[in-house]
Amino acid sequence: MLLSVVDADLDAAEIEDALIRLRRELLGHAGVVDARTVPGTPAPAGSKAVDGLIAALSVALTDPGVLAAVVEAVRAWGARRGRTLRVEIDGDVLDLAGVTSAQQQQVIDAWLRRHEAGE
Repeated sequence: MLLSVVDADLDAAEIEDALIRLRRELLGHAGVVDARTVPGTPAPAGSKAVDGLIAALSVALTDPGVLAAVVEAVRAWGARRGRTLRVEIDGDVLDLAGVTSAQQQQVIDAWLRRHEAGE
């Protein structure tokens, strides 16, 4: 799973700091085996990333059954800090920005169903 902090108002150092904080929190989660930084990940089309690149975390889980709990932890972390986060598995992107809480939950649920079903 690849996690990215996408925020046009942050510079590269602030994005890196946000990822370090998110990494610390994720490593304390029972379902996370590893979380490593992945610098220089290509930015999504249309994003306002620093120099066209965004920093990201590559996150390894104990098993797919903990995916929902980890996505909820990431969503909550972003909400507490006012950060926009992007979660990706095998090219399937979950963008947690620009929608109401109810819409966000619907998008998360649909994304999780795809990955729980092994799509």
